[in-house]
Amino acid sequence: MNNPSSNISSVTTATSSTNQPKNVGVSAETAQWIQLHLSSEVNRKFQEINTEIESKITQKTNEAKQSVITEINNSKVELQNTRNAVLGSIAIFAAFFTFISTSINAFSKTNLPQSIVLLLVLWICLAGFIYLFFMLIEQKSNNLKSWIPIGVGLLLSGALLWLGFNQMSTTPITDSIPKTNQTSS
Repeated sequence: MNNPSSNISSVTTATSSTNQPKNVGVSAETAQWIQLHLSSEVNRKFQEINTEIESKITQKTNEAKQSVITEINNSKVELQNTRNAVLGSIAIFAAFFTFISTSINAFSKTNLPQSIVLLLVLWICLAGFIYLFFMLIEQKSNNLKSWIPIGVGLLLSGALLWLGFNQMSTTPITDSIPKTNQTSS
């Protein structure tokens, strides 16, 4: 086989009149070697470009996947926070509605000191309910410190009930109001 570097000046060219290649002094083996060498060089460059494109596509796909996963996780957190806020609002509304409806009954059926004690106990229990509700929503119930306010509230409620109903008189407020006699003429 001939060395292609010695025949650099003579290559196959195309004539303008016939568009047929015209051999200008290059042997067939040299022309074949040049063609194979160029073909392998083109293939190597094509492989490099293809590998580079595939790596960039893989990198961008992974970045996009990570971005989507991050956005989904952020959306889940926002949805959880929104759900907790709505449930908290419902719990507070239910607690205040219960307090108001019970306080009306307490003042109409018992004497004043017992009504006040009953309302204080109810207020403590409703505050404990709201605290417990938010504690369970935020999933902090596995901590012993988070249960201390509930225990204190129950002990305080029990003490107030015992003090209010065992130590005070049990006559209703309507019995202590003097009645006036009106005579009709």
